[in-house]
Amino acid sequence: MAVILFLIQVLPCITLILAQPQCPNVNINFLRSPYDAAYNANLPASPPCLLRGQSVTKRDDYTYTSGIGGYKVHTRAVLWNEARITCEEEGGHLAIFNSVAEANVVTQLYKKSPAITGSPLPQFAGIGFHDLYREGQYVTIHGQTLAKAGFTQWAPGQPDNIYDGKPENCGSLDKNGGLNDIGCDVPIGFVCELPAYCYTPGIGGHKFHTKATTWNMARKLCESEGAHLAIVNSAKEAEVIGNLFTKSGPHFGSEDSKYAHIGFHDLYEEGEFVTIDGKSLETVGFYEWRNGGPNNANNEDCGSVDKNGRLNDIHCTKFVAFVCELPDVN
Repeated sequence: MAVILFLIQVLPCITLILAQPQCPNVNINFLRSPYDAAYNANLPASPPCLLRGQSVTKRDDYTYTSGIGGYKVHTRAVLWNEARITCEEEGGHLAIFNSVAEANVVTQLYKKSPAITGSPLPQFAGIGFHDLYREGQYVTIHGQTLAKAGFTQWAPGQPDNIYDGKPENCGSLDKNGGLNDIGCDVPIGFVCELPAYCYTPGIGGHKFHTKATTWNMARKLCESEGAHLAIVNSAKEAEVIGNLFTKSGPHFGSEDSKYAHIGFHDLYEEGEFVTIDGKSLETVGFYEWRNGGPNNANNEDCGSVDKNGRLNDIHCTKFVAFVCELPDVN
């Protein structure tokens, strides 16, 4: 087995919101725009959700959408980096669009919000992408390209990299629904995001990401949400994940929609599967494999799950959906 070195970190502590509110069953009125003409989504009713955050109660200044997340439009204009810090202080991050559905949810919220104050460009709100690393190469605040994140629709004529004779290297949302580049030194309103997790009492919170990526990137994205790639500790948890998988809808960019990355691997020693925190599958409490697994076909060294909640080995570089987890606080 080729040795692949991943930085596998164990989160010392995950702060959870103790309240277990019911997620609203939201009917989304999609914008009639070229960005979503081909998109049709029917979001199912969700079970109770657990929200990651810095406080011990659910924030009531965010608007929550079933299966997508919680959002807040800040109408007092600040610089993009200050906006990023503010979102982190609230337990979230500058909004990142992973789908047309998410972009439409935030755009509708932005349209209904009070007017932005203190900005020369009140039609734009800062969100979580930029091209500060290299001109023209836009990435999210988590380091993904916009294409990998799941939304690449720009406002007409954008990006243009110019405002008042200065370059534009930070990201924003046009009030009509497209992406826009904006000067990092221009005060703007902004949108923060709190990712939503479907919560099962006694087990924890899980979020099924339908935008496919590699195993290691999935691991990093889960950690960026204050979570980790899901670790299955029981048959009940396997059932919960399997149900989320079954209800997940289409997987975008997946090379194999029968599987989703979760938090185990045999990168250290071929055939010795351990979780991302170094425990054997037997120790954590669940080691039921799908029929024929594991088979290590062409060196499959990372872990995944099928729609029945059974384990499967998979190529670490394969683009598939993935499941993040916030452990139960009890």
